[in-house]
Amino acid sequence: MFQKTTKPPKKTLGDLLSSKEVITGKEVIHKIKEQEKRQKEFEESVEDELRNRRVK
Repeated sequence: MFQKTTKPPKKTLGDLLSSKEVITGKEVIHKIKEQEKRQKEFEESVEDELRNRRVK
């Protein structure tokens, strides 16, 4: 009638940090900086393309 439910074992801190489910503040800041760097590179490349465009 009543079945005892078994809980899965708790994850250790090492397990949580190695999994991609948990994101730390340091990782968020790093991702934001990478995204800003890529955006800056993209804008520079667009400017270069516009500058180097030749009218046919």
